[in-house]
Amino acid sequence: MVFDRSSINVGRTIQDFGLGDLSGVYRNTAKLRAKGWLIIVFFDASFSGYSNVIDALKMWNSSLPADKVTILGVGIGKREDLVQFAAANSVNFPLVWDYDDYVAATWSVSALPTIYLMDAGGRVLARLTGANDADLAEAKAVIETGIAKAAEKAAAEKAAADAAATPAVART
Repeated sequence: MVFDRSSINVGRTIQDFGLGDLSGVYRNTAKLRAKGWLIIVFFDASFSGYSNVIDALKMWNSSLPADKVTILGVGIGKREDLVQFAAANSVNFPLVWDYDDYVAATWSVSALPTIYLMDAGGRVLARLTGANDADLAEAKAVIETGIAKAAEKAAAEKAAADAAATPAVART
């Protein structure tokens, strides 16, 4: 594969996109990442060889804080396959259909499945290709660590603000 300087890799900022999901709701990555973390998985719904990836993302969607993390599936291939896939696998996160593979091509996705982990600013923190369970566990740890650090930072900022707002005790 030839290196593509415009491809979406670790450290780069994503190119936002919007597509309709299977229920007709328009999903835009700029709005989705406003929560804090955005996880996008590109996959081919006609291939069931990486069901462990979808199962892991379903588990993440249930266990990670919904107010801080959004997961979005981007299906490649036929819409009918994506609809059947969603029903057969009880997918609990939104799936959009990349009907002409435009988004996958724009992001230079060359292997499926490919998972991107991004922060609220759209910076790619990790890019995984394939269905390796160890890589999935590491990616989840990256998210959980990031959420914990953000919570610690918010608590420290609140404590500093509270301390600054408390009037100093007058000395006599």
